[in-house]
Amino acid sequence: MRLREFATSLRTLRKKLTGSITDAIYEAEQFLSLNTEVLVRDGWQSGRRNLDRFLDEAARFERNGGTLISFLHWLKVAEEAEGGLKPSEIDVRSDAVQILTIHAAKGAEWDFVAIPGLADKSFPSTGKRSDNWLSNAGCIPVTLRGDCDQLPSINFDNFTTNKSLKAGLEKFTDNWKDRKLHEEFRLAYVAITRAKQGLLCTTSHFRSGEQPVDPSRLFELFIKASSKITGAKIINQSDIPLGINPEKENPKTFIWPQSDEKLSRVKKIAQICDNAKPIDIEQQLLTDISAERRSILLDMKAVINEANNRQEQLTVVLPTRVSVSTLLYLAKEPAELALRIRRPMPNHIDKYARQGTEFHLWLEHYFQHPALISAENELHNHRR
Repeated sequence: MRLREFATSLRTLRKKLTGSITDAIYEAEQFLSLNTEVLVRDGWQSGRRNLDRFLDEAARFERNGGTLISFLHWLKVAEEAEGGLKPSEIDVRSDAVQILTIHAAKGAEWDFVAIPGLADKSFPSTGKRSDNWLSNAGCIPVTLRGDCDQLPSINFDNFTTNKSLKAGLEKFTDNWKDRKLHEEFRLAYVAITRAKQGLLCTTSHFRSGEQPVDPSRLFELFIKASSKITGAKIINQSDIPLGINPEKENPKTFIWPQSDEKLSRVKKIAQICDNAKPIDIEQQLLTDISAERRSILLDMKAVINEANNRQEQLTVVLPTRVSVSTLLYLAKEPAELALRIRRPMPNHIDKYARQGTEFHLWLEHYFQHPALISAENELHNHRR
């Protein structure tokens, strides 16, 4: 039954995907109950923020003449090449610790901000792949970029020998690295200016490798500046330990999933039950005189009888007077009707049934008669 309802819902959803992109997204949102999920997860204040941001992107794409298929292709390219769409603006919260990138924190301020990982080649970051177009074929040449006036340039017409070409390439690479470092320092400025009251900057002797890592230039700069800032202090500073990374030399091990006392007790009881020998309860009741053991045996007998009764087929008799809704249930779902008769529960009153009842009451009140068609009238008409 549920599979048929799901198939019907899918067919209905496909019919509604022929409209605009935003309409298709809205239908998919309602079908998957995404609005309810995000409201439960993130609260009513910011639950729909990302959904609304996604709808805005879809509307902007649609205004430029895009279709649903091209929009899905654009999303796939954005995920593979750019790590997805740009996140929506961050709402500053005072009741939680928010973890986010420096780029996402632009324009917002917090009372206290922590900047971890100020280690060499981590922050400032050298990057896993260079965006130098001379060493990375996937990058756009400087002369084709709109900000070419702000970037280092190279003119190959100025080189006449291999030696001069090599020197020119090395100089361009150094200038490109300096420009990259300058951008990282600008990013660091954004990070430290997010704090209104307190700023915590940390690093570690080891990262994910075996050998120790030096503090970054930024961390050294913060150490020097702390002596000139009122209230600033070095919380902890230690020498580089000898040897390799302790987590590599003596890695920490854990048992997962963790042992559960209740689970162990249940497993022990199950093992005892598996190893137990079958007994004849009736025979034990005749021979056992212990009150405690007789109580346990009687409880076991009651449980076994209840389990046996569940396996038997019960006969459910229809009532002498059957309503129209009961007849419909009898035709469509007889098992459900039997369960309702066996264990009656209050049902939701259909709005059309309620309107019909009110209409009949109005008719009775209008004609001042408790029943428009009585049994006596039917009998009289039948005799005539």
